[in-house]
Amino acid sequence: FPISYSSGMNSITLSDGTLSLKVDNGFPSDITSLEVELNNVGDPIPISTFIFPVIPMGTSNTQSSSLVGKTLTIDLEF
Repeated sequence: FPISYSSGMNSITLSDGTLSLKVDNGFPSDITSLEVELNNVGDPIPISTFIFPVIPMGTSNTQSSSLVGKTLTIDLEF
């Protein structure tokens, strides 16, 4: 459901949910090492970490991470 930024909320703590990240390899070679972290800006502790196996050229891979109990602020970074 939509939440207006005018509500004054700066963060939410989730009781349920999953975040999925899909990587499509359009490069002319395999992706052999890829790790992606999602963080609240200024917080070194990741909300989610996605560690991908080798992704052969022309294929894709999706990794998922639980968001149960995670706090998300209005400023996120990968």
